[in-house]
Amino acid sequence: MTIHQCAGHLPRLRLLAAGVAALSMTALPAQAAPPPAPWHALFPPARTYPHGTHLLPVQTATRADTLVDPTTADQVTRLGFVAGGVQVSNLPRHAVASVTVLVFRADRDATTFLRQDQPSALANPATPGTEAGGLGAGARYVSGGCAGCGTGAPPLGILLMRRGTAVVQILTQPPDHALALRLGHAALRR
Repeated sequence: MTIHQCAGHLPRLRLLAAGVAALSMTALPAQAAPPPAPWHALFPPARTYPHGTHLLPVQTATRADTLVDPTTADQVTRLGFVAGGVQVSNLPRHAVASVTVLVFRADRDATTFLRQDQPSALANPATPGTEAGGLGAGARYVSGGCAGCGTGAPPLGILLMRRGTAVVQILTQPPDHALALRLGHAALRR
């Protein structure tokens, strides 16, 4: 084919390219990312945290060992873990908080985990907790020394609660019972 013969096909190629581009633009909405899973709403909104908090992005996973320690991951996996996520925040005055959401196949699995969980982040995981009123059956708040933080580290406060098939763990260091409850109530209202 000579250059003159190709020049005759150029307008048709331009029309074809324009048509393909138009079709791909109309197909983009159908290929958009799926909406977030309902459990994503269990992460408290930024306005719930104290002024000056730096929230890191939510990290999601379908493997429990990427969200929790190995012992807890084994237990969660046996109970039918499906997916989950964790969001860490740097609070003012050198404090931190994290929200971990673990989703199970069935309500009974989430209930079992909530009842049996002894937070391994605590130096004494069997530390008894106190009932966290208004946050559903089995919700409790536990505080104590930090297991892996070394000597002189501030203790931890952990709020554990459940919504449907999801268990939510809110950890604050140093313990901040009021903040944990505020984040817990905000998570359940969404």
